[in-house]
Amino acid sequence: VDLTIASDVQLPPWGWYDVVYANGGITLGSNFSVNGGAGIFRILDTPNGQILQVAVPEPATLAVWSALGLALVGFGWMKRRRAS
Repeated sequence: VDLTIASDVQLPPWGWYDVVYANGGITLGSNFSVNGGAGIFRILDTPNGQILQVAVPEPATLAVWSALGLALVGFGWMKRRRAS
């Protein structure tokens, strides 16, 4: 996948760029088409030109850690309740 942004274009800081990729190729010009399977990504860059990468946890991971946290809080509450 090649992504080229012209050097004379004034890009705003924290700009969004939509990137299209296709397995079969991309036809540019007035007859724009995407051949084969395609996907669209949105890329966020910083003012110094680096692309931001943010790790997002999988929903199942959040559910498991939330359940474990609730279980620990419950055990602590039960232990404290028995002590008094």
